[in-house]
Amino acid sequence: MLGRCLMPAFPAEAALSRFQYETDRIDPEMQVILDRMLTRMAGRPPMGTDSPVTMRERFAEDARLWNADPPALPRVEDLTVRTSDRDVPVRLYDPRGDGKPLPAMIYYHGGGWIVGDLDSNDRALRLLAIESSCGIVSVDYCLAPEHSFPAPLDECVQVAQAVRQHGSAWGLDVELLALGGDSAGANLALATAIDLRELGDASIRFLLLMYGAYARDYGTESHRLFGDGRLGFGSQAMEAMWSLYLGKDAPVDIARATPLYADLRELPSACLISAGLDPLRDDSRNLAARLIAVGANVEYLEFQGVVHGFMSMTRDLTPARRAIARAGTALDRALARR
Repeated sequence: MLGRCLMPAFPAEAALSRFQYETDRIDPEMQVILDRMLTRMAGRPPMGTDSPVTMRERFAEDARLWNADPPALPRVEDLTVRTSDRDVPVRLYDPRGDGKPLPAMIYYHGGGWIVGDLDSNDRALRLLAIESSCGIVSVDYCLAPEHSFPAPLDECVQVAQAVRQHGSAWGLDVELLALGGDSAGANLALATAIDLRELGDASIRFLLLMYGAYARDYGTESHRLFGDGRLGFGSQAMEAMWSLYLGKDAPVDIARATPLYADLRELPSACLISAGLDPLRDDSRNLAARLIAVGANVEYLEFQGVVHGFMSMTRDLTPARRAIARAGTALDRALARR
């Protein structure tokens, strides 16, 4: 299948080098959110330097603001999936509630592999379920540093296998499954798809990958432009999270942990979404280019004027709602039974 990139050509290197992330280049709604966010962060140690417990408490506090006033769905149910080590909590979002087999996406939340849970993206996932008319199975995978690489990835793979084997009991159409995630969760979704391919499992039809961390590389143009932390999330925080995820002895070039460097052939079609003011923007650009180079069908959507994590901000941010609508259309198109 031919690769394609559904966006204007990437800006020229010269244009990128002149880019300045001043207030007039930030979406006005994003600026209001960013000001509030930076005010909260001003009284905290630098991101990534707190204990994991404190980081999780603060992330959960922020997530409660993002997830206020969630839209109602016919069915939202907390369940568990049995893996080799434990029962993994998952949350099923059903936007139809009609009892018919439901195409579904298995979703891995962001949070640098350190923070996050089933509540992190509750509002955004409800909206995505509505926009796509597909079920969403959100996964509360184990977190580092208590469970460093490869434990979170192994658990994500086992959950995907279990949903494929037993999801029909939940009303899912297990012939129409996708994987998705944001940030660290996008890393896990891509790495899970690669692992499943290596296991001979071709059940995944589609990948929805949002501003993922695909390589431990701080030499990109987007890290140079946006990595200083003035937009809330920077290179130092990203390195702290990579270190906690990989542990002290893991080499930086493990393809399973940094899937940009993996064999990307024969993967499902994908929709990649990035934020224009994100240190990780070029991770998505580079992944799109590599997927297209091996013949993948790729839709790349870059939303300008917004920062990392913007799709969680649907309550107050129009570009977030627009991105959810575009993602929902892509998911619906990929999983529609023809």
